[in-house]
Amino acid sequence: MNSGFNKALLEELPTYIDPCGENGEFHTLVINAPYFHKPLEVEWLGIDKTERFYYQRYQLSDRTVCSD
Repeated sequence: MNSGFNKALLEELPTYIDPCGENGEFHTLVINAPYFHKPLEVEWLGIDKTERFYYQRYQLSDRTVCSD
């Protein structure tokens, strides 16, 4: 996982990547927010590649309990 959307990341991007993500370059995975009972624990499964895109795959950790 990337440590965050920051100046260092923007400086590393190739010139063909829109730094604002206007062409769908960036997506987020929220694992903690004020309205969450507690943070989600996720396990990184790896990166899948298609002809056009790369995808990071995650799954909920066995330690994550979802309830109402």
